[in-house]
Amino acid sequence: MFSAEAKALTFLSEAGLVKIPFFQRRYVWKEENWSELYDNFFDSDIPGFLGSIILKGKRKVKVTDPSECSVIDGQQRLTTLSIFVMALYDSLNENDKKYYYTDLINVIFRKDVGIDENGNPIYVPRLVHSHLDKDEFDYVMDLKRIDKIKENSNSLINNCYKYFYYKFINEDYENRKKLLNALITTPIEILVVISISDDADEQKVFDTLNSAGVRLTMADTIKNNLFNKVSLIIDGVEKNDFSDKVISIYDNTWKRHFCETDDLDLEWNKEFVTGRIKRTNIDMFLHCFATIKGLYNPVQTLADLPNVYKIAINKMTTEEEIKEFLNEMCSYADLYKENFMNRNSEFKYYYSKENVLPRLLLFEDTLGTKTFNPYILYLLNKYANDSEKLNEELHKIEKILVLTYLNKNTSRSKNYNKLCVDFINKQNRIDEEINSLEDLDTGLIGLQRINNNEAKALLFLIELYRRRDPKNDIHELEFKDTYQLEHIMPQKWQAHWNTLPSKDDNGKQLETIDEQIKYRDQKIKSLGNMTILKDKLNNSISNASFDVKINGDGKNDGIRSFADFKITSEDVINYFDNGGDWNEMRISSRTSELFEELKKALLY
Repeated sequence: MFSAEAKALTFLSEAGLVKIPFFQRRYVWKEENWSELYDNFFDSDIPGFLGSIILKGKRKVKVTDPSECSVIDGQQRLTTLSIFVMALYDSLNENDKKYYYTDLINVIFRKDVGIDENGNPIYVPRLVHSHLDKDEFDYVMDLKRIDKIKENSNSLINNCYKYFYYKFINEDYENRKKLLNALITTPIEILVVISISDDADEQKVFDTLNSAGVRLTMADTIKNNLFNKVSLIIDGVEKNDFSDKVISIYDNTWKRHFCETDDLDLEWNKEFVTGRIKRTNIDMFLHCFATIKGLYNPVQTLADLPNVYKIAINKMTTEEEIKEFLNEMCSYADLYKENFMNRNSEFKYYYSKENVLPRLLLFEDTLGTKTFNPYILYLLNKYANDSEKLNEELHKIEKILVLTYLNKNTSRSKNYNKLCVDFINKQNRIDEEINSLEDLDTGLIGLQRINNNEAKALLFLIELYRRRDPKNDIHELEFKDTYQLEHIMPQKWQAHWNTLPSKDDNGKQLETIDEQIKYRDQKIKSLGNMTILKDKLNNSISNASFDVKINGDGKNDGIRSFADFKITSEDVINYFDNGGDWNEMRISSRTSELFEELKKALLY
């Protein structure tokens, strides 16, 4: 199915014509990537391993046809290496250029394109870029061009050449010659080239390579399957050189909505963490769309997406059918981009029945879950013209999220991926789930032991609820990374909080020191012992006695200086000022009070 072999850059001459498929993303590497590659060559005497290139061979129709393959993965690396070699060669004097000319030609150029007006062969790069970058790449790879650097260019390809060229001319000259020699004359192995056959099952290759730690872009795989199918339907055959009609469909759908500009392409391919895994925006969108369309079985993983789409695409038989699919995908993509991606850190949140989505997404982010995003996207489309109904349905998801976390330490267990699919397909299913979770007396258990992110999300929701009146001096709040979750009774309590409890919440006598310590350690982790501060306390203050924590020690500020939130000023500062002692009884009572507020906030 495929083979993998360590290769020098000279593999290009063996591969023949190496094409970047038409629908692959544009060149996006920037200075941090260029710098890493440069350092790899100049930080040691022997260049290190640079990564992998995945090529798919094309079956020859005629024996006389030139060898040809497509770059499935690694086009960024391969493009950069070609520019690197070109800039290195251009940095040499004319005599040395003549010496290395033949080797350079044999490695990264081909001459089967004709002759110029003087009867000399025309040399063009073996690496053939798609329409997105072809002109700029050919410009910097032009052997005859002297003035290759465009000083004010926005082209990443030209800027890549400029970066390397200026680095080289400031490098030791003999080192430059030595490196060029190692790359094209007496080449050393710096890449792993993975070759797959023309008739290979791309999904199996995808799965195998990913399990081996080689990352393929799911979106590119799906995109290529889509437009190969478009080509097959319209042109009657799959091919790399697409007809104008196919290109027009691509330009008006995928290109316009996902990669029209470098910024748009980068935005869709931006990574974020969900759970313990990094995902891209476009991968998450394609997951959402597949779920909405009923293509995606909730027991499947995200890695199954390319095959999920491939199966659906293979069933399409008409131009109208696949165009309708593409148009619907792009419509949902615009909704996803507008609502899930275009969110800046300075956005201000407030509690309102008419402003649920930002609050809901913030809660998702804080808790590290994207489980319900397909259903949210489905609702955004379904109720695009009915904001009241949209907010009503979004609030139900907010309830589900909060109630789930309140009940997480009980015996309840749900497959929420399956539940999300049920919400889309079954009317009133979400209402049934809410009813099953609204046994809120058990939910109080969930506040007895809570992690920092969950606590911060719930406390912020309560804070917004307290500020819900628009007439409040401040009813809109930013949610900043600098906000700090603070345990009032510190986790390191032994030095200044040594008066241990004698009874638990039920009035049971705690007979031993071990029982008293265990009970305290449990209470410290309750929501009632936590608050949000606008900045971090000094460690010496954070672990100090209650009065010092509130007022500081004369050198370092205490909680009073950072009490911008009502949950801090009303629940902690006022309690201290009224002579209250922060102990296990206070933590229990405040946990119950916060719980009641959450019920009110959720059950409007």
